[in-house]
Amino acid sequence: MEFLSSIFFLVLLNTCKAMPKANVTAETNKTMSIISLQQSTNQRLVCNVKGLPINKSFKLSWYKGNEALSKETFNNTKNEHQFQHELGKGPEASGAYRCEVRDGEGSILSSDSVIIQRDSPYLTIKESATIPVMNIRTNETKQTPFIIECAVSSFPRANVTFTRLGELLNNTNPRVEVTVTEDGDTVTYTLTLSSVTFTDAAEYFCRASNRKQGQPQKMKVGVIHLAGQECSNNLIEASKQLKCPNQEKCISTTLCGKTSHEQCKLYRCERPSTPQEAKVVRCTHNAVELQWSPDERANKYIIHVFSSYGDNYVLPTNVNRIVENGLRSNQEYTFIVEAMNDFAISDATNVLKCKTRRMEPPSRVLNTKVDRNNENEVVLRWDLPRDDGMKAAETEVIGELQYEVKYCPQQKVGQDLLQECKNVTTKETSLSLPLDVNVDVVYKFTVIPINGGGVKGEAHTTIQVIPTNDSRILKMVPSVILACLIVSLLLTSKEFL
Repeated sequence: MEFLSSIFFLVLLNTCKAMPKANVTAETNKTMSIISLQQSTNQRLVCNVKGLPINKSFKLSWYKGNEALSKETFNNTKNEHQFQHELGKGPEASGAYRCEVRDGEGSILSSDSVIIQRDSPYLTIKESATIPVMNIRTNETKQTPFIIECAVSSFPRANVTFTRLGELLNNTNPRVEVTVTEDGDTVTYTLTLSSVTFTDAAEYFCRASNRKQGQPQKMKVGVIHLAGQECSNNLIEASKQLKCPNQEKCISTTLCGKTSHEQCKLYRCERPSTPQEAKVVRCTHNAVELQWSPDERANKYIIHVFSSYGDNYVLPTNVNRIVENGLRSNQEYTFIVEAMNDFAISDATNVLKCKTRRMEPPSRVLNTKVDRNNENEVVLRWDLPRDDGMKAAETEVIGELQYEVKYCPQQKVGQDLLQECKNVTTKETSLSLPLDVNVDVVYKFTVIPINGGGVKGEAHTTIQVIPTNDSRILKMVPSVILACLIVSLLLTSKEFL
């Protein structure tokens, strides 16, 4: 027996020596993925995965904190894969993101994480390698449009405008078309100017600002030159047609190109100063009033409007005081103001802030009374709410209170109720109501105050019996009889005496 065991051991040993050795290290390396997670843009994460065994199935998962965002099963047919995850816009996109790869049995092979902080504002105008240049003569009209682009990456969303000298270029100009395209966090604005003439000669700028950054950034994105000898020969005439009214107060700006036309300069008027003493005069639930000191060199002002919910726009005005209506209640608004004339734009003011008030409902009305006016009409009266929701200075912004009056018959004495409720709206604190009834009726009167923003207050209800004229007369009969008896007794007593 021992002899047979020895023989079996030797055979087993030789068999094991004949088998090839497993390369444990190499196999381990093949089953270990290498993950690199990075932020490719402000709107997208990229997870690069490589080193996985070929022709095997794997699962890739995205997480934000402990929350699973998405899962994807893929068959590895190549050495390297790239997976993308779109981030949201705004602060809600902030957080710790993780990219994780598991094998077919659910074991984690590798993972990588990155922290995205999106509550920090940023604003970048991306510089173009070249900018468009157009040459034009004084008596020429170009049929080829002048096209310039401006690509802006920002958070929060930026206001972007095109300007030349002191002119704001937008779609209100029939020769200007501005289009917008988006790619992730980059928004590209394209301006097309048609029928170009020499009066369009200027440097063209893209200007961007958002509610967090304050001072707008600007970048030159195009130039139109007066061409050749026409530029220098027509310098004075061009200056006049470009509306430079006072050459003593003007500074020179080269527009014709320093290389070939170094002598060519057109006069430009002085740049306005930054608007001084800019302030928020009034901030209500749906409007803001802004004011600043006027500048004699400015003939227009630009107000950049930004809101916490992302509705941004530019508001031009010719005066130094403005009321902007139609704002949303309980929202944070920021404003920056710039002065401009026909030739230049000033620096912007500091950021002005206004948080619109929450629209509180008005208090309910007081002391409701009902009086019969005539046989077919009653008058309902009430007093103003304790707080009518508007101060005298805010009347133009908030508007007047209105009252919704609802009156319903509750019951008829000895009869079924047939009439329906009726509604009337008024701005007065009294209301005449037609009541065509033949018998006594219990009426329910309800008065609801409504403020200028359309918010309703608490209802005030009065229930009252409205008697008919007939019943009122019948009720007066006993009194009349008693009065007659008293008078009769008095007369009899006088005769007796």
